[in-house]
Amino acid sequence: MTQPPRFSQIAAIFAVFTILGIALVLAQPSLTPPAGPIDETARFGVLIELNDTTAPPDALYEHVITQPGSYYLTADVIGGPGGPLQGEGGGVLILVDDVTLDLNGFALRGTGLSSIGVSVANADGADTETERITVRNGRIVGFAVGVRGVSFGTNEQGAQIASRLSGLHLDGLHVDAQSTGIDVSGARVINCAITSPRTGIRAFFSIVEGCEIRMRGEPILNLATGMTVQQSNITRCHVDTTGSDASTRNGFIGVDSLFTACTARDGANGFNLVGTSIANGCLAINVTGNSVSATSQTNDSNF
Repeated sequence: MTQPPRFSQIAAIFAVFTILGIALVLAQPSLTPPAGPIDETARFGVLIELNDTTAPPDALYEHVITQPGSYYLTADVIGGPGGPLQGEGGGVLILVDDVTLDLNGFALRGTGLSSIGVSVANADGADTETERITVRNGRIVGFAVGVRGVSFGTNEQGAQIASRLSGLHLDGLHVDAQSTGIDVSGARVINCAITSPRTGIRAFFSIVEGCEIRMRGEPILNLATGMTVQQSNITRCHVDTTGSDASTRNGFIGVDSLFTACTARDGANGFNLVGTSIANGCLAINVTGNSVSATSQTNDSNF
């Protein structure tokens, strides 16, 4: 016959569970943060504040990045001393691979003489390319060119430029330029808003998605073009030239490029397609005409 447990046995079992409960409580991590400042960290390392120590200025640029890393702004940045010619002066020059520049909602501001808001190394004719560069989340205003990541000279021709791709990723930028908003090759440009009197986006061998371009008055050379691209894929982009007083206004000019679900409003040509370009589901509103070469195609498009 089984005997019921004695009081002492019950007490011992209760004591064991009590000790285990206390141990579990003591083993829980503290929810109180450690004393002192908390380091901001990125997925692959510590975030770096962009300042004169982490990216010192030179004669032309307010900040020059020479070390890989994830940089961020804590305030607006005024462009460097620069000069009156396009290609001189600017905000940030990136000289190395593997850089993320998060404008963090702030602005790079040109002073009228500064020319390039953000420039990658090969845009200044460097012998080596820069790759895996990201610029995002902020405004670039008052520069002749907002972002430039394209080689000059013969490197802009055909296969030669394809061998010097910058690997540039632009995301969520608002650019208000004095001449050209974004000038890139080998890039991906997504969800950017551009205002410019001459050229909104100029892209080679690139992908452009979800961008809005508005052309304003004071045209340079009396010509305004929302987007000029070569061997690129353009998706869900809109160009409005209503605010431009240029004598010639074009929405999109494309050479051997694919346009999908894009719209152009006002101007001489909504879509000027050359070579083997294709427009799928595109719309031109209130334009004088469209130019389509014999080798280009338009599918389900309203021209």
